[in-house]
Amino acid sequence: MANQSGPSNPGLVQHGETLKRRIQNEAFLQQVKPGDMIEFPRKFYSHWAIYVGKGKVIHLTGDAGDMALDEAGTVKLEDFWTVVGTSTPKINNFLDAEMELNM
Repeated sequence: MANQSGPSNPGLVQHGETLKRRIQNEAFLQQVKPGDMIEFPRKFYSHWAIYVGKGKVIHLTGDAGDMALDEAGTVKLEDFWTVVGTSTPKINNFLDAEMELNM
């Protein structure tokens, strides 16, 4: 019998990974708060957004996609699920320790 490498049903494995990511992202939405900076790690870069509540984020996008390689980008208010894609997002409020609220 030949040695088989890899899953016997790659479609099922892919579906399982997609379901796992969906569950993780739903849990993420339960912990994120308005004003949190969200990092969406992509393959070659990270995309950033600010969570504004009710499942919505504000982010910079361009005609080339969310990398905004264009000279001019567009700031958009969009649904979290539209922006997340296949990413596993994380809260990255890296400036919170350095900056203070000035109101």
